[in-house]
Amino acid sequence: MLPGSRHVPFGLLYLDCFSGLAGDMFIGAMVDLGVPFDPLAEILRSLELPQRFDVKLGRRQHHGLLGADFRVEVEPSESPARGSYQDIERAYRRLELPEGALARAQQTLAALAGAHQTISSAAELVGEQLIDTAVDVLGAALALEVLSPASVSCRPIPVGQGPPHARSCQPIPSPLTLELLRGAPVWGGGDAMELCTPTGAAIAATTVDSYGELPAGRLLGVGYGAGDMSLEDRPNHLRVILLAPQEP
Repeated sequence: MLPGSRHVPFGLLYLDCFSGLAGDMFIGAMVDLGVPFDPLAEILRSLELPQRFDVKLGRRQHHGLLGADFRVEVEPSESPARGSYQDIERAYRRLELPEGALARAQQTLAALAGAHQTISSAAELVGEQLIDTAVDVLGAALALEVLSPASVSCRPIPVGQGPPHARSCQPIPSPLTLELLRGAPVWGGGDAMELCTPTGAAIAATTVDSYGELPAGRLLGVGYGAGDMSLEDRPNHLRVILLAPQEP
């Protein structure tokens, strides 16, 4: 079991995604909130994936605000790795993972796979996309296993907007992101760039219990996870807030 894991769910975790939502931002924010990085990184580094990688944690500042900067560094290859969501799930099952973390990761992968099949006939992941997805999904599941919130709430998600991305030729927000967020409150975010990634959308789709404003409660902790974009009007951070239920 990961050090610090709670056996009894407690508290409300609020995702204050004022600047978007991505897997690396979520993991960084959870570590900044208090999830131990070293045991999490040890498990992630033990993943048997078809391309070598490492995970790093630093600090990044946007508009004067510091956040934990979680990064997956993939070793360049002349023949980028290829694989499916099923390949990633098999890699998870080869590890001795906490039961709850494995179940969360499998649920998030299933959401990604299902959405991908809805919008495209090809669901193959290539290179960094494969490695990033595998690491970010499992990292988020492990972080949630440690914190074990009783419930998760989120503000309406800014997804970004803009012309098709130069590399993928897909519009922004991506069709995969929108498919994953069916039924969730979203908005453009005011920036002509991708603010919510498919992995971030999948984490929200499988984790968030309710959407709305920050609820009342006793403030227990705050964490900031840094993104890698430069926005003119705000820090590119995800803020997570842990609250104890308000006493009657």
